[in-house]
Amino acid sequence: MKLKIYALWFVVALTAFGLSLGLIEIGRYLQTAFSSEAKNEAKKDEAKKEESVGTVTIEEITYPPRVVNLTTVPVVEQPAPVIESKENTENEFYADGDYYIIGKLPKGFRDFENLSIVTRDYENASEENNYEGVPIPPKGFFLTKKEFNFTRINIANQQIAFETEAKKGISYQFVGEFIEGEAIEVKDKDGYEYTDYAVLKGRLKKMRDGKKIAESEVKFAIMDGC
Repeated sequence: MKLKIYALWFVVALTAFGLSLGLIEIGRYLQTAFSSEAKNEAKKDEAKKEESVGTVTIEEITYPPRVVNLTTVPVVEQPAPVIESKENTENEFYADGDYYIIGKLPKGFRDFENLSIVTRDYENASEENNYEGVPIPPKGFFLTKKEFNFTRINIANQQIAFETEAKKGISYQFVGEFIEGEAIEVKDKDGYEYTDYAVLKGRLKKMRDGKKIAESEVKFAIMDGC
């Protein structure tokens, strides 16, 4: 009788042990599954972050293609957008202006001063179009302690991408989009708080001999009077 009882206890103990192992394995499986899912979600979020601006490339933007250092055609003879009527231009988007980075300048871009974009000629416009100017192929420069002229700039559907010339191996690239005044609260070096309005945002890169040495997401405001 005692032998049967011991045998029964032994079976019960083995069963309990087996169940505990099963629960442990289930726990490990769930932990691994949730961990993998969390990692996948993190990767997806990171991918979305990268795609927020980086999906647009200079090659994908064609308004009209403007490769300054490769073209032999003078700027005045290059193709420009055609204005069909005054009604079609009332709400037309203008990229012209001088832009500055809102807030503290990011690391690697502390010597940045302003970005200048020109898409219209006002000096050679007729009296009738003097206010609106004459559309020309986009041009401009990226100003630090030195002036880096664009070697390539494309603008389309309020998206923009440009590359600058290289000076002593240093050049700049930007891909972004124009936006409607996004209010941003800023605090200056004296602690004074004020509101600035971003009209251009995107990813700015600094290159040395063709290799990236600095990169940052930036937002630009336009200078008064531009």
